[in-house]
Amino acid sequence: MNQNQVSFEKRVRSYWLYFALGLFLLLVVDLFTTMIATTQYGLGVESNPLMRWLLTQGLFVVTLVHVLVAIAVVYLFHCVLESARGSSAPLDRYLETLIQAWLGGMLAVGTFVVLNNLSAIFLRSSIL
Repeated sequence: MNQNQVSFEKRVRSYWLYFALGLFLLLVVDLFTTMIATTQYGLGVESNPLMRWLLTQGLFVVTLVHVLVAIAVVYLFHCVLESARGSSAPLDRYLETLIQAWLGGMLAVGTFVVLNNLSAIFLRSSIL
């Protein structure tokens, strides 16, 4: 393995950590804070109409959908990483930029969603 490949493999490990943090925010913490908010104030505080509908389907369905989404997104992320690993210049740099943008977006959106849910819980009002 050359130095560039070793460096990429180190970055891949950090990408998976950031990805896990993003998924944790977007799936686990979001669902937990959503459940608290809707339990306290009703479904009207949920600003996402798809999630509002999903919550009426029961906890099993909500959990199942979240698990299926997690599996699909993990697989897609794995595929993008493998594509970047097997590509040559300049495509490898473009794919790595895409990966970094994806991770940044996940973390930014996840943070915003959780803050929005906390606003609904503590201030009884959505940021949106």
